[in-house]
Amino acid sequence: MEIVLNSAFGGENLADSILIHLVRNIRKKIKEVFGDFHVEKVNKISFYLAFNGDLTKYEETSGIYMPRYSPKKENFVVNIIFDDIKWTDDQTENKKIFVTELEGYFFDAGIILSNKLKKIKVEFDLDEYNARIKKALHSI
Repeated sequence: MEIVLNSAFGGENLADSILIHLVRNIRKKIKEVFGDFHVEKVNKISFYLAFNGDLTKYEETSGIYMPRYSPKKENFVVNIIFDDIKWTDDQTENKKIFVTELEGYFFDAGIILSNKLKKIKVEFDLDEYNARIKKALHSI
């Protein structure tokens, strides 16, 4: 199964200098730890991360928006919004905030996918998914 992690930054972002590099590293780690992870009826999971400015002005808070599973294409798409009120001038703190929140959103997305797959009677190993997410994020 392929996992795609895309990001877009808008407006003035206090955290983008560290987060751009961090997202690249996370993308590599996720590809490594999910390389041999297979789920029936899921070929790809796409996470779209949006940070600040015009990209987030339509959503009031950070969170998961518009999770969709397409059984025909066998893919799952999740938009994750990070609002701009949490970032500080401390880049180390921004990294901690981001990784902690991203982990929670990945876990939530796993639950959503699991529930969608249950409806079509497909097994999803949520514990293994969560363990791999932890492995990827905690090695950053």
